[in-house]
Amino acid sequence: MIELLTVFNRALSLLVILFSAAVLHWSTARRLSRANTFFGARVETGFADSSAGQAILKEFRRRIWWCAVVSAAASIPIPVSLATFAGLISSSIAGLAAFALAYAHTRREAAPTPEPAVRLAPLATGHESGSLWLEALDWLAMILPSVAPAATLTFLFFRRHQMPANFHAELTIFQLFFGLILGLMCAVNQWALRFRARSSDWAPTPGASRKYRTYLGAMPAFVFVFIVCQICVLSLMPFHATVPWLRHLSMPNYFLVTFPAQAIWLVSVWRMRKWLTNHLATESSDPMPDACWKWGCAYFNSNDPALVVPARTGIGYSFNCGHASVWVVAGTVTALTIASLVQSFGSLAHVR
Repeated sequence: MIELLTVFNRALSLLVILFSAAVLHWSTARRLSRANTFFGARVETGFADSSAGQAILKEFRRRIWWCAVVSAAASIPIPVSLATFAGLISSSIAGLAAFALAYAHTRREAAPTPEPAVRLAPLATGHESGSLWLEALDWLAMILPSVAPAATLTFLFFRRHQMPANFHAELTIFQLFFGLILGLMCAVNQWALRFRARSSDWAPTPGASRKYRTYLGAMPAFVFVFIVCQICVLSLMPFHATVPWLRHLSMPNYFLVTFPAQAIWLVSVWRMRKWLTNHLATESSDPMPDACWKWGCAYFNSNDPALVVPARTGIGYSFNCGHASVWVVAGTVTALTIASLVQSFGSLAHVR
C-alpha cells in the first residue's frame, strides 16, 4: 500500500513540473502582453501574428517542454518532500533562459519602435483602500509560510530528549531551515507587492490594484506553504512512537492525506492563476523604455522608487534590480538555499 501511494505522490510531483511548463506555454499568449509587447520587447502592431512572431513563439514553447521533461527526469532521485520545489526551481530557471532567448530573437526580427519617455509615478499604496480580508491575506502570506518550520524546529528543541534512535537530526534541521528560507521569500514578495509597488501599474483604480497584487503574492505563498507543510510533517513523523498526540502520524496516513491534498492544491493554484489572468489590466502598465528591461524580464531602474513592477508578459512581476537592497536579499536567499540543499543532500547520502 505504501509503495503504491509513494508512486502516486511521485507522479503528482512530476505533474507539478509539467504543470509549470503548461503555465509558461500559455502565459506567452498575445492576450497576456502589456503595452503591445512580445516576449518583453516592444513591437509594432501585428508582429505577434506574423510568421516571424509565430516562429519565435513555437521555438520558445518547444524549449520549455524539453526543459520540463529533463527537470522531471532529474527530480526522480530527489526525496518527494523536496522534489516538487527542486523541479519548480529548475523549470523556472530554464523558462527564464528560454524567455531571454526569445526576447533577443524578437529584438532582432521586429522593426524598431519609438521609445516612450521615462515616467515615474509615485508610490501610492498607502492610500489604497482594502477589505479586512485583503489585509489579513497580506499578513498571512508574509507570516504563515515561516510559522510551520519555526514551530517544528521549536518542537524538536524541546523534545530533543525524545528523539527516536533512527531520527536523522542533521538532515531534518537543514530541511526545516530550507522551509524557513521559503517563508522568507514569501514575506519579501508579499511585503514588496503591498508596500513598495506603484498602484497605477497594476489596475485602473487603487482598490482593484490592491486586490490584484494581494492575490498575486498569495498564489506563490500558497504553493510554498504546501511544500513547507510536507517537510514539517515528514520531520515530525519519527516521533509518532514517542509522543502520544502524534501516534496517528504514520507514513500510510501521510500518503492517504497528501495524495488528495496535492490534487486539490493543483486545482486551487490553477483557479487562482485563472482569476489573475482574467483580471489582468494590460492598459495599466506604466510604460518604460526597453533600456530599463534586461532580457525582457528583469527590470533595472535605480531612479524608480518601486521595488516591484508588473512583467511585460503574463501575470508575473519583476523586482527592481536597480536597487542594492534587491541584490542583498536575493543573494542572501540564494546562498542560504544552496547551502541548505547541499547540506541536506550530503546528509541524505551519509544516511544511505
